[in-house]
Amino acid sequence: TMPEDVFTDICWILSDIAAGPSRHIKALIKEGITEYLCKVVINETRTIELRKAILTCLSNGALTAADASLEKMIEQMALEAFSTFLDMKDPEDLELVVKALY
Repeated sequence: TMPEDVFTDICWILSDIAAGPSRHIKALIKEGITEYLCKVVINETRTIELRKAILTCLSNGALTAADASLEKMIEQMALEAFSTFLDMKDPEDLELVVKALY
């Protein structure tokens, strides 16, 4: 398995990619990356730093995705993943969830 700090750094890079043109998030969805990140958040206990990096990636993706890509993210359990962040205490983290769900 990959060290958590390396995985966190990768997720921050992926969040930058997801914040780009909609074709970028489409590629992340097509390659199964968003689905994998959703499953990690839903099924595994991880550090808050990694959870924030994943939240940012998924939120950026939801904000830039075209309708078909957003529907695919929802099919990949994005809503369930976002719900796991509702217990976070940082208002900025909660804002990311709200923006993604809006």
